[in-house]
Amino acid sequence: MKVKLLLLATVFCSYIVFVPMIASMGNFSNAVQESLKGSVGVFSVCGGEALYGGGTIVGKNGEILTVSHIVPRQDCDVVVKTTDSAKIYGARIVKIDPVRDLALISVDAETENVVYLAGRKLNTGETIFTVGAPSRLQGSVTKGIVSNTEVETPATPGAIIYDITVLPGSSGGGVFNEEGELAGVIKAKFTTVDSGSTLAVGIRRQAIVDFLKESMPNENYTRKVF
Repeated sequence: MKVKLLLLATVFCSYIVFVPMIASMGNFSNAVQESLKGSVGVFSVCGGEALYGGGTIVGKNGEILTVSHIVPRQDCDVVVKTTDSAKIYGARIVKIDPVRDLALISVDAETENVVYLAGRKLNTGETIFTVGAPSRLQGSVTKGIVSNTEVETPATPGAIIYDITVLPGSSGGGVFNEEGELAGVIKAKFTTVDSGSTLAVGIRRQAIVDFLKESMPNENYTRKVF
């Protein structure tokens, strides 16, 4: 009898541990799928140079957030592709902020966005994922953690460090928390000299909020879908 009770207790405890874990995994997968719907590939030609990266839909009238080093000048020719590559749009550049390394572009189409802006900043050790177009593999998702939140300087406003895999083409892609809320943007990668480890430099939430308030002053950016 005692053995049976012990077995039942073991099974019950395992159920308590693993069921929430499975549910959590399902919620994370759902968050990734929703974020993919709000992510696009951004491709530009500037002075004969081809540039590419990711972007996130941030408005109902075709507004898309990306980084300015993908669209560095107003005369760049810009094309946007949906994550499933089913639609391609020509885009115009609305605003470029080279200091924050952010840009707002727009396509001539109504956009349905499912991405929420995170209501809080990211903490060190927190799980994140990003959607970008590394090596032109649009809609690629990588997962990692926040490595360092204390790297912001006057020369690098809004900087934050992620321990996450990024490649050429990852820049401009949204950084999302485990709930799938937009909490940052990938800016660049760097390799540490001592260990050879590759980390990613991102643009934190507050810099995005400030930029969008300047670029889209009539919107509400706290928790609402853009």
